[in-house]
Amino acid sequence: MSHCPAKGERGFARGFVCSWTRAAVLCGVVVALATGVTAAQTEISRSAPDPHSIRLKAAHFDPLAGVPAVDGLANIDRHPAGVRGGFLVQFNGPITGADRKALEEAGVSIKGYVPMMTLEVVMTEETRATVEAIEGVRWVGPYQPAFKFPPGLVDRIDATFAPGEKIELQISLFPDEDEPALSQIRGLGARVMNIDRGRSFLIAQVVVPAGRLRALANLAQTRYVELLPEQIPLNDRSRVYTGLDEIANSNFTSGLDTSLDGKDEGSGFQVKYGHMDSGIYTSHADFSTATVTVEPGGDTTDLDNGHGTHTAGSMIGDGGSDSTVPENAPGTGSVIPDQWRGVTPEAALHHISFDNNYTDRQIFERESEEGAHISSNSWGYGSIAGSVTDYNTNAAAPTADLATTSRR
Repeated sequence: MSHCPAKGERGFARGFVCSWTRAAVLCGVVVALATGVTAAQTEISRSAPDPHSIRLKAAHFDPLAGVPAVDGLANIDRHPAGVRGGFLVQFNGPITGADRKALEEAGVSIKGYVPMMTLEVVMTEETRATVEAIEGVRWVGPYQPAFKFPPGLVDRIDATFAPGEKIELQISLFPDEDEPALSQIRGLGARVMNIDRGRSFLIAQVVVPAGRLRALANLAQTRYVELLPEQIPLNDRSRVYTGLDEIANSNFTSGLDTSLDGKDEGSGFQVKYGHMDSGIYTSHADFSTATVTVEPGGDTTDLDNGHGTHTAGSMIGDGGSDSTVPENAPGTGSVIPDQWRGVTPEAALHHISFDNNYTDRQIFERESEEGAHISSNSWGYGSIAGSVTDYNTNAAAPTADLATTSRR
């Protein structure tokens, strides 16, 4: 889920389906009136946000001036009696440890922070009056259904899908509140494909009739709803995003050091990659010296794409099939031994496929559990997605010593 405003609309695609990545921006204008203010100081002042505004992706507003209706979706005044649901609690100033303690003592479960000076919490309506009476609390209100969608998503789905057509969604739920929420989601006719339980969030990937979209947002425990992003190969762009194109000519002109094969024979240490891609053809002749494992359910043939086999070969290929590959494509020039050798042919690699349908966090967590030292990700999200370097709040890697060879 994102509470940061988006600089521009970004699309993700699985077939049609689109969503938006999150990119934080600063908005609002404060006019500098004092004399002697420098141009730089004025520019900083202009970008400072209103300290009384709540800044969600769907809307920026001062709640004391009213909660806006967004995308034509009706606001709610309260959650059903006795039901634990999402609320926003704004304070008059910076939130302190004492403020958090007061909320918890009132029976509130704190789930996150929202700019400005606002906490995202779960509680019942019966607790609301107690929270409103806590010193320093400026405003308390239910988390509105319209705040749970990327801007324009509801209209886009209404215009594209019949109510009975199935769509794939990614739904963020409040951690520790998931059991009643998942039961209600299934009650709306949804099939749950994957659940990712992180430390500070829970994501459910579901298939559900398009006509149930508003009902999902009306569930008290639903945090955010977006269309499921599709993972696609992006190896041709990764050099640019990682900056390798800027350093390759000056730093790697000496050629390949053949002693750096990925494994130290004396100590037995072996470099291990985590590799997320379309699939991997495990029987390829170039993988005879590396140690390759595949996540259960992963694609071991890569027949539909070949991209994953290609990127794995860049890391662990041993040149075993060089005798069949001419120097110049297609089919001309002499054969040069080791012409197409990978950089560490005796390394280990654990492959995860698009078919595993993992969230970003699950990918990094599994690679960490498999002992990977380096994570290779030459892929991104859908052909109509925006910049793959935009911030994605679903990409929450666990604590792990992982370098990243390419950035989505």
